[in-house]
Amino acid sequence: MSTLKDFDVGELVLHLHRDLNHAFDLIRVEQENSLLYVDQVKAKLGRNQLKIQESSISENNLLNPDRYPDEEDWEIEVSYSANSSVKKPGIQKGKLAENYLLMNKMGTFTLQKLKGIDKYWNSFFRNKGITNLEQLAFLEEQEIIRLCKISNSLLPKQFQTQVLLLVCKVTPFRYFEFREKLLIDLVLKTVDELKKDFKGKITALEIYELKKLASLIFMVIDNTTASKLTLEIFD
Repeated sequence: MSTLKDFDVGELVLHLHRDLNHAFDLIRVEQENSLLYVDQVKAKLGRNQLKIQESSISENNLLNPDRYPDEEDWEIEVSYSANSSVKKPGIQKGKLAENYLLMNKMGTFTLQKLKGIDKYWNSFFRNKGITNLEQLAFLEEQEIIRLCKISNSLLPKQFQTQVLLLVCKVTPFRYFEFREKLLIDLVLKTVDELKKDFKGKITALEIYELKKLASLIFMVIDNTTASKLTLEIFD
């Protein structure tokens, strides 16, 4: 969160709007073609418990600058669920096939490369015959519920939903001369810096879309693996 030294509610709204847009960009897909629906987005910011020095100020007064100290971050919580009406890979035809470009490229990645998977969960899924991302992504709902009950945890469902973020519309990357460009560069560099890297051959809009996809991949895959991936993943 940026520092709000001179508290201004307009600036607060602009910062919040920016972060909300970023959250939507990372998970937004075309609803009719997606395996995911976004249910709601919640923003959590400021302090819940605040000692008010002046009795005239309400504890719930959002305009009180003391509610937003510089060291406090705000959180964006996105709730999404599976769209059971969309069929599985192999059945998809026509325009829906483009939604599986990333899954086709990364579906064979072992579960160890999924962000958040530790030795316990890797062993848990392996003992159930689930060893890669694609197998986890397309487990039937009843099986995921069964795994949640066995493990007494909702993490199996969370991990599956995380992998399903890879099922999204991707336009194949056609600039083969840049296919060795690292995804980490897309995440860390600005659009202007990347335009120079791409020698002006790729538009700002195309770069923006690539940055969104790269950020999404870093949400799903562990940083060590994702940092080694290149734009080849999009062709």
